[in-house]
Parts: sequence; structure tokens; C-alpha cells
Amino acid sequence: MEFLAQDPKERELKFLRLILAELAEIRAQLKSPLAVRQLHLRYCCKCGERVTNQNIGGYDGESALFGRLYCMLCADEMEGA
Repeated sequence: MEFLAQDPKERELKFLRLILAELAEIRAQLKSPLAVRQLHLRYCCKCGERVTNQNIGGYDGESALFGRLYCMLCADEMEGA
């Protein structure tokens, strides 16, 4: 009940401080090298080679953002088979 007994402006300031602390924590987690690495690296599901926009050969699923990716060599092998 102590929280409710405070001045409304003080309550609002405490609430804003809590929100800002949570946002700072989330921002720190997103800036970590591991998070950045996981967001941007994609690998071929067949050979394990790193797949970039320059060497993407194909993909399974609705888009290349989700699902399995193939490098150019593995995609060529699948077409020839």
C-alpha cells in the first residue's frame, strides 16, 4: 500500500524508471556479439557452408528467411539428381 499512498507524480517516475531499466537490459542483450552472430549467420543444411545473399542456391519453405537453405553447389546437386 506504500506505493499507492505516494504522490501520483512520484509513482509515475518510479514506473518510468522501471521501464527504462528493462529497456536498457534488453538493449544490452541485443548488442552482445552472440545475439548479432545468431541473427545474421545462415548455413547450408546439407554441407554446413555459410550461406550469404551472394551464394544462396535455394531454399525449402515459403521464403529464404525461414526454413532450410542450400548453397549453390548443393542446390545444383539436388537439381541434377
